[in-house]
Amino acid sequence: MELTVKDILKHSFVITIDKERHSLFKKIFKAHGMGKPCPKKFQGVTIWYNSPQYNCSLSHAAAIEKAKKLGWPYVCIFEDDAYPVTGIKDELEKYLSEIPDDCAVLVLGSIFCHGSLGLQGDFLKGIRTYGGHSFILFRDYYDKYLELLKKFPEGDGPLYKTDNDIIPLGQFYGTRRNLFIQHNYDITHNRNTGYVLYYKMNPMTKFPDEYIFYKGFPKVEELLAKKQKKDKDLM
Repeated sequence: MELTVKDILKHSFVITIDKERHSLFKKIFKAHGMGKPCPKKFQGVTIWYNSPQYNCSLSHAAAIEKAKKLGWPYVCIFEDDAYPVTGIKDELEKYLSEIPDDCAVLVLGSIFCHGSLGLQGDFLKGIRTYGGHSFILFRDYYDKYLELLKKFPEGDGPLYKTDNDIIPLGQFYGTRRNLFIQHNYDITHNRNTGYVLYYKMNPMTKFPDEYIFYKGFPKVEELLAKKQKKDKDLM
């Protein structure tokens, strides 16, 4: 299976409930050359009596239902705190050119990977992760993934739990390199803030920012400053 970055951006949503975070998401993607087309804004669910986690699950389900109605062959779902690695376009092109044929879900990034069945080429087969902020779901598995969301009603429940009777674990793949982590200026409903990448989940323990920059994720301010300077130079 072979896709391009333009393909997935045309068939992508960014789930958001916050104007400022959505605005920052667009600026970050444009700075990485991922703004044409930019993922379509998808208004997240904010039912007041639900937990934030359940609203997140309902938001993911609604985005998948929308992709079904549009007849999309796949949908790439981003949350508005998805934060790309430097050189994301080239990295994505490499992975998208060789997606395994039996792939149901391709995870592009996580905040913690707690297991896989091992490597298959440049992919982690049977991946289990936390963080549903960036993944591709293929049309043949829309309904089955919706079943998993009902069974595991958190936004990323299907990505860290499994039911082989619905989608076999081996059909969840992840990129060998983590292409997206999370970034938030404010504290989220999961108590995350700043650059989010964990090396332990119990208790939740984040890598320091210096390590995250070392792994190739740029500082937000530097990324946006470079884009602003480049735009001025072109004027």
